[in-house]
Amino acid sequence: MVLDSGVCPTTPEGIEIVLSFLNKACFELHTRIDSEGTLFEWYVPVESGCFALPQDCREARQIGINGLPLRQRSEFFIGKVATGGSYGGCAPYECRDLGDFYIPKYLPKTQGIRIALVATEDADAGKEVIIEITNEHGVPVRQTLTLLRDALPVVMDSVAFDVTFFKKPKTTGPVLLQLHYDNGQRFNFCSYLPDTEEGLFRRKQLPQMWWGCNLVRILGKTRFVKIDSVDQILPFNHPVAIGWACSAIAAWRRRDDETNVKHMNLALESLKSQMRDADSASNEKQVKIRSNFNNPSLAGNYKRWS
Repeated sequence: MVLDSGVCPTTPEGIEIVLSFLNKACFELHTRIDSEGTLFEWYVPVESGCFALPQDCREARQIGINGLPLRQRSEFFIGKVATGGSYGGCAPYECRDLGDFYIPKYLPKTQGIRIALVATEDADAGKEVIIEITNEHGVPVRQTLTLLRDALPVVMDSVAFDVTFFKKPKTTGPVLLQLHYDNGQRFNFCSYLPDTEEGLFRRKQLPQMWWGCNLVRILGKTRFVKIDSVDQILPFNHPVAIGWACSAIAAWRRRDDETNVKHMNLALESLKSQMRDADSASNEKQVKIRSNFNNPSLAGNYKRWS
């Protein structure tokens, strides 16, 4: 299913071509469907009414806090319907999406903090990490740091008030981001997973009524991990679907749009059949109820004027 007439995966060149097609095919499937291999469940603590999705979570499909469901809203909607309320600009069981950031929460607003990176595996020594921070003068500073052996920290030169970019290669173990103070103390702030290349965290904000000690349950979509090894686990376990997707990529390369769409639809239908096969017909589906709080239906409230 790779190239127009297949490819022999017994040579390094053939394996490279197969991985290239698999990477594109799985990426296209990953962005088009929520399947068994792309959904996961996480539990995240809340700090000061703000929490970040785990790094391997692209976006939440369902969010619950202390057993209660949360509805995600845009900043425009919340500001429009809840301004002046007692929930700090947010309805009681709703949260606001803040977007992607390179660290899960804000840095402490204290002087003398520098960013230090620590490799947890000696095999990652010598790998370079690009990191950009905003210094005490509000000026962006970008620096390339080389990871060290024996869990030794490599420290940035400038004082940091925010981290605005983080990029690393795939590593054997996680890379720790620590806060290095002028007195020599270091504290773990967050970590970047081995498969992570661009270190993004998606932040959410809760109403002020939830600013205590809380636990958030997230059912979400995993981030796509680039496929560059024959030993890497694929996000899909349906060989026919992957075959159709590879055929779609082959058609895309030769600019055959009709075949590309046809084969990609066949791949998606195969994955949908797999999900239907795994779901019993006796399972009751959850009823979705739309709240009318400050969001009246234009049709239901339409008045005829004469």
